[in-house]
Amino acid sequence: MISAGCSRSFDTVTSFPKEPRRPDGVALEQPLTVPESVERGRASSSIVTLRERYETAALVGLVRAYFRAFEREDADGLGRLLAQDAVLLRRPGANVVESFRARMRTYEYQRIAGLEVARFDKIERYGSDDVVPFSKPAEMQEGDVLVRVPVLVSRVGGDPLFGEVLVLLVRREEGELRIAGVAEDPG
Repeated sequence: MISAGCSRSFDTVTSFPKEPRRPDGVALEQPLTVPESVERGRASSSIVTLRERYETAALVGLVRAYFRAFEREDADGLGRLLAQDAVLLRRPGANVVESFRARMRTYEYQRIAGLEVARFDKIERYGSDDVVPFSKPAEMQEGDVLVRVPVLVSRVGGDPLFGEVLVLLVRREEGELRIAGVAEDPG
């Protein structure tokens, strides 16, 4: 058996009013207030916005600038990337910029021009409080990041230009990322 029914008709208007519509009150939600981002949060906080210590893009940019300075054999440019107290990791007492100048006099770094020197997609980064499978440098301070970059072009024509892995100790200084320590590992 099928039954159908009709409901009463809707009230409609034949013309719209001329004055602007004034709807009834509308409930508005308060905008969310997001707390300021921090590197570390407290367990007692209900909401925490964490930020990366250093953005990956900024670290990649610093590493690219490092290789570009070698490619141009620009020791002064490399010096501008360094923190004031930069050191050669595992070689205490050595002058970083003078070490770079000596390498540039010995090898022809311009031969890496146009080559993708490193695997930027394989960058490893470790904070000062991270557990790592190797010993951290003694120079590492709270807030520093240790960056390990596999090098694709460590040799050109038999000349050892770089190690198999570039290790940079990165620190924020005067609002900029700076290299506080440099080492090159055999692999």
